[in-house]
Amino acid sequence: MNLMWFRRDLRTLDNSALNQALANGATFAIFIATPQSWLNHEMSAAQADLTLRALSPLQQSLQQLGVSLKVLFAKDYAESIKHIEHLCQTYAIQTVYFNREYEENEIQRDKQLCQRLSAHNILCQSFDDQCILPPKSVCKQNGNYYQVFTPFYRRWRALLLNLPSCQYPRKQQNPFPAFSSSPNSIDEIYQQTMSYFTDPHGALQHCQQAYLANEHSALSKLHTFIEEKLAHYPEERDIPSIEGTSGLSPYLAIGLISARTICQQVMMASDSEASNTFISELAWRDFCKHILFYRADLIRHHAFLTLDRYLPWRYDAKDFKRWCNGQTGVPIVDAAMRCLNATGFMHNRLRMIVAMFLTKDLFIDWRLGERYFMQNLIDGDFSANNGGWQWSASVGNDAVPYFRIMNPYTQGKRFDPHARFIKTWLPEVRSIHANILHDENKLQNHLSTHPNAYPKAIVNHKQARQQTLELFKQAKASS
Repeated sequence: MNLMWFRRDLRTLDNSALNQALANGATFAIFIATPQSWLNHEMSAAQADLTLRALSPLQQSLQQLGVSLKVLFAKDYAESIKHIEHLCQTYAIQTVYFNREYEENEIQRDKQLCQRLSAHNILCQSFDDQCILPPKSVCKQNGNYYQVFTPFYRRWRALLLNLPSCQYPRKQQNPFPAFSSSPNSIDEIYQQTMSYFTDPHGALQHCQQAYLANEHSALSKLHTFIEEKLAHYPEERDIPSIEGTSGLSPYLAIGLISARTICQQVMMASDSEASNTFISELAWRDFCKHILFYRADLIRHHAFLTLDRYLPWRYDAKDFKRWCNGQTGVPIVDAAMRCLNATGFMHNRLRMIVAMFLTKDLFIDWRLGERYFMQNLIDGDFSANNGGWQWSASVGNDAVPYFRIMNPYTQGKRFDPHARFIKTWLPEVRSIHANILHDENKLQNHLSTHPNAYPKAIVNHKQARQQTLELFKQAKASS
């Protein structure tokens, strides 16, 4: 008898552990909600909600395969291990199957489980499933891992030629319905788990309407993207006022769809500059996970580069709060942050802009921004989020050079020229012309002569840039 343990892989299509479990005998399945551990990892209420809403549809999909799913509650990872040990003994489980996770606490959890079960002669079988190409598979000739994305990407693309086809699960006979959770019990676990979370900005309702939590919705969104948006992806992906991206990141984060499925469907649909541009973003996601695999210390808020230790980061609570609330007086930054707070999502170009503003204009420690993103994003993924923040702060592997500092006004003019996105989220500036909003001096002069609810900028970009450059030069000299 096999037990399939679902975590961030809430799907039946192309699920490595599930496929192997079903291929090797009768299989039951479990999912364990662990809200305290989720909170310890800064999971947002929106992502917890999406995860829990996906369980009933997953149960229905598994029933079609003859697999029963039981949903359990455990306060934390330690308690979840006890639940699994008890279930394995109760139902005479011989092998537990699960897909690997690469964060340090998750690795330790799985190691402890395997040790506990080994005492009962119960096996654990784990699989690489989060990446398109797993860690250790994309290496230099000398066996070392890549620290720079471009050579990693070249090797990664070459290895894609051997990527196996997406796997469809086999149906098993004689399901064991007594093992399943009832809809009422799943609802009770939802309520119990969500009681640990708060929704300070009211994003939960928007997320529930915007993201249907089932595998079919994820696949439908992929097909819609391929048919309607992929051809224009290179030009439209950086424009926040339109939906030019795939919108798949929330589903990827909890595993309602696999990165392999996305990659293969896009490659089958098109061999063009647009598809290659999109696939390079999937490669970046793999790259971040590979880096985390080799540098476990990143999970403990360490920077990849030692330079970080010599930078005198600021911890100004007032400035940080104004950044969080979208009250910095810099239109594109404030619009992006208010959008995040209200929807649980932020456009990728905007993530770079606001991250660089926090770390280079305000010179506030990137870890504070990293944590805030994880606490509010529905698609929060530690490795990608950490990689993005260290890139923007110029302390990560293959990070942006410290002297390349984005001008938020220029970025706004380039990617939101008519200020459509800005005015959507900043109602107090709707009467101000876009040309003024995209010019630091003009905007400050306008606000001085036209009283407005919108605040003046808390920092002068040109002056902040010069100060940051000097601090980085000093840090490099010391490191």
